[in-house]
Amino acid sequence: MSCERFLCGLCDALDWRPLEFVNLSPVRICSLCNVVPSITYLLECSHQLCNVCYEGVLQGDRRCPLDGKYFDEDLVGQLEFTPRQVEKQELRCVNWREGCDVVGTVEHVKNHFSRDCAFHAVVCKRCDAKVLRRDIVKHNTDNLCQRESVLTEVEHIRGDVSDTEKKTCILVGKNHVKLSTIADQLSEHQQLLNELLEQQEREVTEVRHVVNALNEHVQFHEQVYGNVVNSGKALETSMDAVNTKLSALEEGMHCSNDYMATNALGVAQIVADLKDVTTGLDALREPLQEVKNFVNVTAETRDTKSVAKAIFDTMDKVMSMAGSLRAALHSYSNTHYFHVRDFAKFRKEVENGRASRCSEVFNFCGYSVKLLVQISKTDDVQRLHLYLCICQGPRDSLLKWPFLIPYTLILIHPTDETRNIRKTVSHNEIINVIRTPRSYFNRPTTEMTNGSGFNMCNVEGTEFSDFITDDSICVGVEAAVCSETGA
Repeated sequence: MSCERFLCGLCDALDWRPLEFVNLSPVRICSLCNVVPSITYLLECSHQLCNVCYEGVLQGDRRCPLDGKYFDEDLVGQLEFTPRQVEKQELRCVNWREGCDVVGTVEHVKNHFSRDCAFHAVVCKRCDAKVLRRDIVKHNTDNLCQRESVLTEVEHIRGDVSDTEKKTCILVGKNHVKLSTIADQLSEHQQLLNELLEQQEREVTEVRHVVNALNEHVQFHEQVYGNVVNSGKALETSMDAVNTKLSALEEGMHCSNDYMATNALGVAQIVADLKDVTTGLDALREPLQEVKNFVNVTAETRDTKSVAKAIFDTMDKVMSMAGSLRAALHSYSNTHYFHVRDFAKFRKEVENGRASRCSEVFNFCGYSVKLLVQISKTDDVQRLHLYLCICQGPRDSLLKWPFLIPYTLILIHPTDETRNIRKTVSHNEIINVIRTPRSYFNRPTTEMTNGSGFNMCNVEGTEFSDFITDDSICVGVEAAVCSETGA
């Protein structure tokens, strides 16, 4: 960092010359332009400005240009630098870079610089080298002129530029290799899902053949096998619904490569589609079990077991397919969990007004984050709050800022997923926060931001006690999939 300062309006002979003070207080120096003015304006954020820079800030949005913090003009302090105070400051001669080692007061240095200093430099007309005025004759008569040296230095500079170009090419090549690796991984994921889709289509075709054979058989035994017919039709309808969802998923996969590489929400959408498919497969279990129970009811139906066996074989294959889809769903899961233990002790700490528990740092869609759980007490009622806090991370310089990914905060029920309490911070809500002075979603300048979240529920009564197991609760966060993300 340069140590040069510039006087302004304090000494005619030294104003606007680069000076090096010996022990000048930083509060006397403009934080923007390095000028030492007669009046310094002290902002609330502890930065100081000269009158020119301060007037420029007042004409704008009245925020400190160094840290972006708003300030109140009525709370801005003024510090005057009187001529008497200036005279007490010690500084080096203006020619200190040329070798002059004189140090003294402003008046002493001014007189020395104007009258006695022997280190004034000039520029040689032949080689453009800076030479002390007292040595210019010797420079030209004793073969010290650097014309040839200058040409050699130019060649060195050209060589340095060439080396920079080579290093740039190497860096571009490494980035290309990394991008190729990512593309290969995406291709493998797409191939896996395509194989699952092809297998599911084969199973659907086989189920339809079985249902057709069953319908032909039931034409002669309509009353006896009525339940079998109904179950077969229910199976066919459910499989058609699953096939429709898989077709929609296949269409979405055609454009997922670029989307998954640029937006973590594309992955979250695929996870949601896979959940729908798994739900459809679960719905097949009940009609297939009804078929199995009916076939085993009486001995009179034993001649139908050849048809039923085909249905059971198909059922096994469909269940195998469900397992494959669940495995794919698990591999793409974007939900992160935090178990808050010793919950009773946690609640007792709230007697002081508020208590907090924080998770370890984890990776959420590429960003370093923490889950913050707080219990506050107002009017003798304890409330549970859940926040997502963005932390400083090793990859912050590679990420896109501000953070724009919608997310859902979850209070998880230990036995019944349908009773989970879920609250979502949408894309529009994130945009509205970014437009305010709050910095929840900007790149963190401290270890962790304050975070953004919700009051999840009251920590009272039997309804909340159902969420506690082994003196602990579980919370989580996942990337939200909503229509606002495309806005």
